[in-house]
Amino acid sequence: MTDSDLSGRIPVEGHDELAQLGHTFNDMVERLDDS
Repeated sequence: MTDSDLSGRIPVEGHDELAQLGHTFNDMVERLDDS
């Protein structure tokens, strides 16, 4: 992701704390992209 390009997402695998962080990050980026 650079400047105003919010199309990047983190590929998430598993169900541990790092996967949860990846999902949270992707949700945040999606909300920013929608606004």
